[in-house]
Amino acid sequence: MAVTLVKVLRLVDSEKKLAMGYIYEAMDKAVHTKRWNRLEKKRLHDLVFVKYNQALHQGITLRMKLIQLVSMGLMTTMSG
Repeated sequence: MAVTLVKVLRLVDSEKKLAMGYIYEAMDKAVHTKRWNRLEKKRLHDLVFVKYNQALHQGITLRMKLIQLVSMGLMTTMSG
């Protein structure tokens, strides 16, 4: 539930001190939402990093196999 700035300002501007609990609650939710977003962003970054490294490793492995196949093919044609 998003709290508009106007609503928070009205609560702050009012002379009732009872609204301060609501303001603190809204601020607390904002802090937790920001922290949650930061953790979610880090988790997605880590996932992309892992997937990138897996793809990189797979590409290197395929190149090594290709080199082995080519070198074995050259050896058999040279010896034959």
